[in-house]
Parts: sequence; C-alpha cells; structure tokens
Amino acid sequence: MKETTLILLTIFGFFLYSCVYEKVPQVIPKLEITGLADSSIVLPNSSQQYTATPAAKWTMLDANGGKIDSLGNLIVGSLEGVFTITAVNSKDKSDTLKRRIIVLKQADLFNQMKKGGYIMSFRHAAASVGSDQTGSKVTDWWKSCESTLARQITLPIGKNQSDSTGKVIKFLKIPVDTTLTSEFCRCKQTTEYFNLGVPNKTLKDLTFFVYDEAARYENTMKLFAARPIGTKNYIAVGHAGYSKTPTPAPLASLEWGDCAVFQQVAVGTEPKYIQTIKVKEWTGLAKVLK
Repeated sequence: MKETTLILLTIFGFFLYSCVYEKVPQVIPKLEITGLADSSIVLPNSSQQYTATPAAKWTMLDANGGKIDSLGNLIVGSLEGVFTITAVNSKDKSDTLKRRIIVLKQADLFNQMKKGGYIMSFRHAAASVGSDQTGSKVTDWWKSCESTLARQITLPIGKNQSDSTGKVIKFLKIPVDTTLTSEFCRCKQTTEYFNLGVPNKTLKDLTFFVYDEAARYENTMKLFAARPIGTKNYIAVGHAGYSKTPTPAPLASLEWGDCAVFQQVAVGTEPKYIQTIKVKEWTGLAKVLK
C-alpha cells in the first residue's frame, strides 16, 4: 500500500512539474546594440566597433556604405552619404534594429559640434543684385531690402545656398542657440533661409561700413569671445572686406556662403579658429544627406 501511494505521489508530482514547466514560456532577450548610436557620423574608410546582445546577423542595405566583417564590425566605405545597417536577433528573426550611418569627411568636427561650444561665422550667401549706396542720405539705407539702396541676395542661387546649409545643420542635429547677423538685409535673409527656427539678433559689431569699420574685425572677435559657452553653438552672418585684420584672418578670406568655424575657449577669450567649410561643401553635403 505504501509503495503504491509513493508511486502515485511521484507520478502526481511529475505531472504537476510538467504542467508548471509548460506554462513558463522561454524568455528571449530583446536585441540591444551598444557602441553604435542611430545616425552615427563616421569617417570614410574607418572601422566602427559595436556589440549586439544577444548575437545578431548584420546586413548592409547599400554595399557602397561598406561591409560587416566576420566579427560583426562595420568597415566603412570611401563614399560620403547616408547608409543603413540592420541587425536581426539570432534567436528571434522578428526582432530587428536598424542603425543609420552618416559617412562624412568632416565627421570629427561635426561630432564635436554636436556637443556645443562652437561659433559658425558665415559670410552672407551669393548677393550680386544692386550695390551699396554708401553715400545715400536715406536713413538706415543699409537695412533696406531694395537693390536701389543696398546689394541684395541673388535668387535663386543665394536662397538655395542658405537652404542647403540649413538642411545640413538640421540633418546632422547640430544644436544652435542663436543666430547673430549684420544689419544688412542680405545677411538677415541668409539667416532666414537657413530656416533653423532659433532667435536672431542683428548687431552693429557685424555690420559692414556704417559704424566703426576700422575696428569691425576686432569687435567681431570680442563679440564671439563674450558668448556664453553651453551645449549649443552660435551662428554669425556677416561680411568680408575688413579694412584692418590680423594675420592670418580667416573671416577676411570668406567667399559668399563660406563658413569659418571657431571653438570657444573661455568667456572673454578669443575663440580658436578650427577650419573653413566652403559653400560648395555645404551644398555638396545637402545632396548626399537625404
């Protein structure tokens, strides 16, 4: 009798264990990727290391963007552009993650600018309509958007240049605090065509000819030095043609639509010149960043 009872209890226990075991589904970890953020900006011909947990199968949607090596690392190609890689969970094919890779020659600079603390100083976009009437008796003639009083943006070229630049800044998610412009209409319009949706201030320090022209470069640098340093950047739009500049003077050599990039050092200290991004580079980037 005792043996029979023991056997029955054993069978019953096994039955209960089987029922409980069957009701507990197998948990498959969701796919996670570390070391590779979405919309990562990377250099051409670079290697990007990252980890997928659990193990994943990777695919590159566009072979021009590079390839995935046997260890799962991304070997970036030589072409600039936007490319997508997809990871598929090795234990659950319905679990996928995508990462957008932005390949740019200026990757290092743009990655630093995403952290803030830079000033992008532009010369206004292409402006060949009319001429500045420096001898005009009209009050504030330089603020006029009439070509009979002041030189104006060339349409559609100037608008397209500025629009392209603004699109690149927004696509790369470069944070901008404020735009600062000369009082001339062509400078304010350049900023408007950036379409960044941030406050704009017109300043005498950036304004050509009509104020303290001899000290315009010096005053511009003092203006830049006084900007608070934070997690965003500033954009300034002004002119070239300084009557007095130090050597070298990156702002003096800017052509229409070019941008001299400065890194802020400390409040009250003149920012450090980093490099110039030519207008053709901005318009070229706009074509590949889609």
